[in-house]
Order: sequence, then structure tokens, then C-alpha cells
Amino acid sequence: MRVEDKTAAGLVEWVGYNKTLYPCLCLFFKVDNEGRRKPWMSKILGILPGLPDYCLPVSDGYYMSFWIELKAVGKKPTKRQLEKHDLLREYGHYVCWSDNLSDSIEQLLRYCKRCKKKEKRHERTANR
Repeated sequence: MRVEDKTAAGLVEWVGYNKTLYPCLCLFFKVDNEGRRKPWMSKILGILPGLPDYCLPVSDGYYMSFWIELKAVGKKPTKRQLEKHDLLREYGHYVCWSDNLSDSIEQLLRYCKRCKKKEKRHERTANR
């Protein structure tokens, strides 16, 4: 298993343990953007290279959604990935990348806490 895959497995495991505390995590998913297919097949399937690895399609009240790219320790996103990250940001999405599990969890947790505050605001206004 690649180091990057171990980080991904750890993040997915953390998400599984924290869905009760942060219900928005039920929507956290892996983006199918791996280069393991022939280019013509990827094109037919609509796979968009360069998108971050994972997405949480829930607004925190400021950003439309959370995207994270996972890299091996010491590695950085490619030029194509950075271009997609910038494009997502232009459209109001939160995009980050990480090369280790603790940082990945910290970034996702920070976003989830903002989503939870938003949920509480909605609960208060709904109960009026």
C-alpha cells in the first residue's frame, strides 16, 4: 500500500468514527479521478484529471464544499492539480492538500466544526 493510500485509509476511518458527531460526514466521498484507466476510457466516463481526491459537498456557510488532495509525505500537488484547485476556489469551494494524516484530519475537522455551527443556527431559526 502506498503511503498516500495509508493516509487516505486513515482519513476515511476517522470519518467513519465521527459521522455521529458531525452528520455532514455522511456525504464525504472519494472522487474517481485515478489515472488507472486508459485515457480514452477516462474521457468517455467523464473523469476529470486534477480534481482533489476527496470531497465533502456541504456548505459551511461561507464555502460551497470542502475538497482535499492527499499526497505522499514530502510531495506536492502537480501543476494540473493546482490549476483545478484554483478553479474550484474561484467558484467558492474550500480546497486544501495534505501530505500526512494528522494535518488532513485537522483541516477536515475545522471545516466540520463550521458546518456544525451552521447546523445549530438553522436549528434555532427553525424552532422559532
